[in-house]
This record gives sequence, C-alpha cells and structure tokens, in this order.
Amino acid sequence: MYITSPAVGEDSSTDETFCTATETYRPNIYYSISRMTYSELIDKLSEELGLTKTETRTLVKTTVSECTEQLGQGNGFSIPDLGTFTTRVKEVQKVYNPHYDKYLLVPPKRVVEFSPAKSLKEGLKFSRPEENE
Repeated sequence: MYITSPAVGEDSSTDETFCTATETYRPNIYYSISRMTYSELIDKLSEELGLTKTETRTLVKTTVSECTEQLGQGNGFSIPDLGTFTTRVKEVQKVYNPHYDKYLLVPPKRVVEFSPAKSLKEGLKFSRPEENE
C-alpha cells in the first residue's frame, strides 16, 4: 500500500490515498480503541465493591503480587470467567544478526501464557470494534 503526500509546490487541498491494485486500505483500529487506565479501574472497583480507593488499590496490588509470585515459582492459576495463566520455558534460540554477520544464541527464558476462558471468548465473539470515520 502506498500513501503519498503532495510534492512541494503541488496543491495540498486534495487528500488522496493511492493503493496498489492488490491491497486495500484498512485503518489501524488499535489507535481508536480506548483503554482503561489503572486509576479508572480502581475507581470502578471501589464503586462496585463499596470500598475506599485506598483499600481497593491495596486489594489490586496484593492480587497482582500474589499472581506474580505464583507465576515466578512456575505455578499456574486460573481465574473463573477470565482464563488460565501458565508459564513455560522457551528453549535456546539461534538468531542471526546481520549487522555483525554472526549467529547468536538467545538463552532460555520463562514466559507467561494466557488461555482465555470459554465465557470470555463467547463474550468477545460477536462484539465488533467501532471505527471512527
């Protein structure tokens, strides 16, 4: 896909997008999706649970630290209606660095995997992102 801007001295009042015949323009929907911030989450949870914001913040921090500790020990855990968190070890990888024209070995590391629950998948199945035009 080729998007061009007017050259110097050309009329810039027309905003045209030029694409090749094989590709179509698809706007990146991730720029238009709003994300909940940490403070918005705390506000929403404190309102729903009837706790103060300080108590709610402590609850969230404790939950995250316990989850991190369990994953750090290699244990997985599951949250109903959300999904399952597990860890696995990625093996040694051989990668090529073209700058030095050498192969490097990336050491093994532990990564977190998430498997969404069936109810979460079903909840997202029919929702479509709204595009701002």
